[in-house]
Amino acid sequence: QLAKQINKIQPKNYNPVKYFKVNKQLVFLNWDAENNQPVYEEYAKFNKKHAQFLGRSQSGKNLGIQPLAVQMMMFDEFIIMLDVKNGGDDVMAPLLYKAASNLEQPYTYMEFGVSTLPQLNILQTKDVDVLQDIILQLCNIQETSDMATDYYQKQAKRIALSLAQFVANNQNEITIRDLMTTYYELFFNPAAKDNEKSKIETSLQILADWDCINAKGGISIDQLIANGGVWYLQTRTKESYPIIQAIISILLKLPNRKRKICLIADEFFKYVNKDLIEVFTEGGGKGIHCLVAYQTAALLKAPQLNITSQDMIGTLFANCSYSYVYGSNDPFIIDQLEKVGGIVKVQVETQQTERGFTLVDKGTGKKSYREQDVPKITKDMLNLLRDRECFLLCSGRPTNRAHTGMMQVMNGSFDKDSPAFRSLLTTSREVHEIQQAEESKLIQENQTPVTASNPFA
Repeated sequence: QLAKQINKIQPKNYNPVKYFKVNKQLVFLNWDAENNQPVYEEYAKFNKKHAQFLGRSQSGKNLGIQPLAVQMMMFDEFIIMLDVKNGGDDVMAPLLYKAASNLEQPYTYMEFGVSTLPQLNILQTKDVDVLQDIILQLCNIQETSDMATDYYQKQAKRIALSLAQFVANNQNEITIRDLMTTYYELFFNPAAKDNEKSKIETSLQILADWDCINAKGGISIDQLIANGGVWYLQTRTKESYPIIQAIISILLKLPNRKRKICLIADEFFKYVNKDLIEVFTEGGGKGIHCLVAYQTAALLKAPQLNITSQDMIGTLFANCSYSYVYGSNDPFIIDQLEKVGGIVKVQVETQQTERGFTLVDKGTGKKSYREQDVPKITKDMLNLLRDRECFLLCSGRPTNRAHTGMMQVMNGSFDKDSPAFRSLLTTSREVHEIQQAEESKLIQENQTPVTASNPFA
């Protein structure tokens, strides 16, 4: 019976743009295969909540994200795409670039790696608290409850605070490279041996050589948000993940953001930190809502934060009102689906039989009904799910199956190997180097810097 049911409902091939109703303040979520109709949500509700896309690799998670990202652009949100795939996503960048062009919105591509061009000054803010957080994130110093590392955390925070105060109070634009060259002796001991150096010193010494985050005179994150459009962030290696964590810290604490932010985090478990957790638990009310993608609960653990896979999957399902599930045998995910789906009361027919002592034993019966709790997500639905069928759960209200359409990246049939697509891909991943601002004359002439407190004094 299940096989017959599957065969009756063939996947629907469609372009999601056909069902967009932005002018009516509606967000198209997906196509309900059971009821053969589009699923919508009011934008006023959608933009305060998060959505998650989970399932096996190559199951179509990004196909679900793409139409939502384009619609958020049409609602004038600022799209930040965090791409940490090895080699980068091969369709998302061209699609977002083309959508931004069609909507006449800015598209900014940045790439973080040891050999990439100057693009951003990661220490551009003048907020001491934010700067301290940025430095701690860049040096991969996380909050833990391990008492054995408590002393080193306090030491790191003291050094980070001293650096942050100096950067914030200096009238010039300061980079990590400046801190580790021009102002090095203010904070660190040049005579110290390698084994005597703090983690902050050794980490910043490495990051000082990264041109991509030591660029002066470039556009600020605040201005990027004000301009709108798309900010596509690509990491070249896992060593770049702390940069993503630092940017999330900036976004969360940036005052007076000019517009709402839609943060798309693919494989986000690779760079999860306390600020990203805060975005999930409070971000919707702070003008940031997330579209996150991952494959399985086993990858979600964050030992540096003492967070288990079960903790994280519970946090996601508790805070994501929209869940697109593209097929999974993961017991943690199945368990969460049953919990989130909830139960519904139904009337179940029962048969009561009465027997009489006569020469011929005969029975008479009458029907009655009783209430019974039945899960909204049935066993049949879970079986379909294991076959990579797509489900869409809206605030715990499940649809049986949903068809994911495909956005049109280019005219004609889609071919990743075609010259037209390769050209679009190259254009969408073009890094525009920031022309370095000239060093201040005062700095070049060994200016007396702002007084800083030496953490080793």
